Amino acid sequence: MRPWLKAGLIGGAAIALLMLLSLVTGFLPMEVQSVISCCTCGLYFVLFPGIGVLAAFWLTPPLTAGLGAKEGALAGIVAGVISGIIYFISILLSDFSGGMEAALEQLPQETIEALEMSGGMNMFTPEAMTLIAAGLIPIIILWAVAFGALGGLVYAAVKKE
Repeated sequence: MRPWLKAGLIGGAAIALLMLLSLVTGFLPMEVQSVISCCTCGLYFVLFPGIGVLAAFWLTPPLTAGLGAKEGALAGIVAGVISGIIYFISILLSDFSGGMEAALEQLPQETIEALEMSGGMNMFTPEAMTLIAAGLIPIIILWAVAFGALGGLVYAAVKKE
Protein backbone atom coordinates (compact mmCIF):
# COMPACT_ATOMS: atom_id res chain seq x y z
CA MET A 1 0.00 0.00 0.00
CA ARG A 2 1.31 3.45 -0.85
CA PRO A 3 2.48 5.59 2.09
CA TRP A 4 0.04 8.43 1.40
CA LEU A 5 -2.92 6.05 1.20
CA LYS A 6 -1.96 4.24 4.41
CA ALA A 7 -1.41 7.53 6.27
CA GLY A 8 -4.64 8.98 4.89
CA LEU A 9 -6.69 5.98 5.96
CA ILE A 10 -5.16 5.93 9.43
CA GLY A 11 -5.72 9.67 9.75
CA GLY A 12 -9.28 9.34 8.49
CA ALA A 13 -9.96 6.66 11.11
CA ALA A 14 -8.54 8.89 13.86
CA ILE A 15 -10.67 11.81 12.68
CA ALA A 16 -13.72 9.54 12.56
CA LEU A 17 -13.14 8.65 16.21
CA LEU A 18 -12.88 12.32 17.16
CA MET A 19 -16.08 13.14 15.30
CA LEU A 20 -17.91 10.23 16.90
CA LEU A 21 -16.74 11.49 20.28
CA SER A 22 -18.19 14.89 19.42
CA LEU A 23 -21.46 13.28 18.37
CA VAL A 24 -21.75 11.29 21.60
CA THR A 25 -21.14 14.39 23.71
CA GLY A 26 -24.36 15.87 22.31
CA PHE A 27 -26.17 14.15 25.15
CA LEU A 28 -24.07 15.84 27.83
CA PRO A 29 -24.64 19.25 29.44
CA MET A 30 -23.59 22.23 27.30
CA GLU A 31 -20.65 23.09 29.58
CA VAL A 32 -19.13 19.62 29.19
CA GLN A 33 -19.79 19.70 25.44
CA SER A 34 -17.90 22.99 25.17
CA VAL A 35 -14.82 21.67 26.96
CA ILE A 36 -14.71 18.47 24.91
CA SER A 37 -15.29 20.44 21.71
CA CYS A 38 -12.36 22.75 22.48
CA CYS A 39 -10.09 19.78 23.18
CA THR A 40 -11.04 17.90 20.02
CA CYS A 41 -10.74 21.05 17.91
CA GLY A 42 -7.18 21.46 19.13
CA LEU A 43 -6.45 17.86 18.15
CA TYR A 44 -7.38 18.61 14.53
CA PHE A 45 -4.55 21.15 14.39
CA VAL A 46 -2.14 18.36 15.33
CA LEU A 47 -3.81 15.50 13.48
CA PHE A 48 -3.83 16.89 9.94
CA PRO A 49 -0.12 17.80 9.91
CA GLY A 50 0.55 14.47 11.64
CA ILE A 51 -1.01 12.67 8.70
CA GLY A 52 1.48 14.41 6.40
CA VAL A 53 4.36 13.55 8.71
CA LEU A 54 3.28 9.91 8.74
CA ALA A 55 3.09 9.79 4.94
CA ALA A 56 6.58 11.31 4.61
CA PHE A 57 7.95 9.01 7.32
CA TRP A 58 6.91 5.93 5.34
CA LEU A 59 8.57 7.12 2.13
CA THR A 60 11.70 5.35 0.99
CA PRO A 61 14.84 7.51 0.86
CA PRO A 62 15.97 9.79 -0.65
CA LEU A 63 13.39 12.12 0.83
CA THR A 64 13.00 15.67 -0.51
CA ALA A 65 10.84 18.48 0.83
CA GLY A 66 8.76 18.51 -2.36
CA LEU A 67 8.14 14.78 -2.23
CA GLY A 68 7.23 14.98 1.47
CA ALA A 69 4.76 17.79 0.77
CA LYS A 70 3.24 15.85 -2.15
CA GLU A 71 2.77 12.69 -0.08
CA GLY A 72 1.35 14.72 2.82
CA ALA A 73 -1.11 16.47 0.49
CA LEU A 74 -2.27 13.16 -0.99
CA ALA A 75 -2.72 11.72 2.49
CA GLY A 76 -4.62 14.89 3.39
CA ILE A 77 -7.00 14.37 0.48
CA VAL A 78 -7.86 10.88 1.71
CA ALA A 79 -8.27 11.99 5.33
CA GLY A 80 -10.16 15.12 4.28
CA VAL A 81 -12.67 13.19 2.18
CA ILE A 82 -13.24 10.71 5.01
CA SER A 83 -13.61 13.50 7.55
CA GLY A 84 -15.89 15.55 5.28
CA ILE A 85 -18.22 12.63 4.73
CA ILE A 86 -18.32 11.75 8.41
CA TYR A 87 -18.91 15.41 9.31
CA PHE A 88 -21.83 15.57 6.87
CA ILE A 89 -23.34 12.36 8.27
CA SER A 90 -22.88 13.57 11.86
CA ILE A 91 -24.70 16.82 11.08
CA LEU A 92 -27.56 14.85 9.53
CA LEU A 93 -27.72 12.49 12.51
CA SER A 94 -27.61 15.41 14.91
CA ASP A 95 -30.45 17.09 13.04
CA PHE A 96 -32.66 14.02 12.88
CA SER A 97 -32.02 12.95 16.47
CA GLY A 98 -33.20 16.29 17.80
CA GLY A 99 -29.72 17.46 18.73
CA MET A 100 -30.26 20.92 17.27
CA GLU A 101 -33.51 21.43 19.16
CA ALA A 102 -31.84 20.30 22.38
CA ALA A 103 -28.97 22.74 21.81
CA LEU A 104 -31.37 25.61 21.06
CA GLU A 105 -33.38 24.86 24.20
CA GLN A 106 -30.28 25.54 26.30
CA LEU A 107 -29.91 29.06 24.91
CA PRO A 108 -31.21 31.97 26.98
CA GLN A 109 -34.67 33.18 25.96
CA GLU A 110 -33.28 36.61 25.01
CA THR A 111 -30.92 34.99 22.52
CA ILE A 112 -33.72 32.98 20.93
CA GLU A 113 -35.87 36.10 20.67
CA ALA A 114 -33.02 38.03 19.06
CA LEU A 115 -32.45 35.21 16.56
CA GLU A 116 -36.15 35.10 15.72
CA MET A 117 -36.30 38.89 15.23
CA SER A 118 -33.26 38.88 12.96
CA GLY A 119 -34.37 35.85 10.95
CA GLY A 120 -31.39 33.88 12.22
CA MET A 121 -33.52 30.95 13.34
CA ASN A 122 -33.87 29.98 9.66
CA MET A 123 -30.31 28.68 9.63
CA PHE A 124 -31.20 26.04 12.22
CA THR A 125 -33.70 24.22 9.99
CA PRO A 126 -32.71 20.72 8.84
CA GLU A 127 -32.48 21.92 5.24
CA ALA A 128 -30.19 24.82 6.12
CA MET A 129 -27.97 22.65 8.30
CA THR A 130 -27.67 20.11 5.48
CA LEU A 131 -26.62 22.84 3.04
CA ILE A 132 -24.12 24.29 5.50
CA ALA A 133 -22.61 20.85 6.13
CA ALA A 134 -22.40 20.12 2.40
CA GLY A 135 -20.70 23.47 1.83
CA LEU A 136 -18.13 22.75 4.51
CA ILE A 137 -16.95 19.48 2.93
CA PRO A 138 -14.67 21.17 0.35
CA ILE A 139 -13.29 23.46 3.06
CA ILE A 140 -12.47 20.47 5.27
CA ILE A 141 -10.72 18.76 2.35
CA LEU A 142 -8.69 21.88 1.50
CA TRP A 143 -7.76 22.27 5.16
CA ALA A 144 -6.59 18.65 5.34
CA VAL A 145 -4.59 18.95 2.12
CA ALA A 146 -2.87 22.16 3.22
CA PHE A 147 -1.93 20.92 6.67
CA GLY A 148 -1.05 17.44 5.42
CA ALA A 149 1.33 19.00 2.89
CA LEU A 150 2.77 21.24 5.58
CA GLY A 151 3.40 18.26 7.86
CA GLY A 152 5.07 16.27 5.09
CA LEU A 153 7.16 19.26 4.03
CA VAL A 154 8.40 20.04 7.52
CA TYR A 155 9.20 16.40 8.27
CA ALA A 156 11.13 15.98 5.01
CA ALA A 157 12.99 19.26 5.53
CA VAL A 158 14.20 18.42 9.04
CA LYS A 159 14.78 14.69 8.55
CA LYS A 160 18.44 13.84 8.59
CA GLU A 161 19.43 11.16 6.09
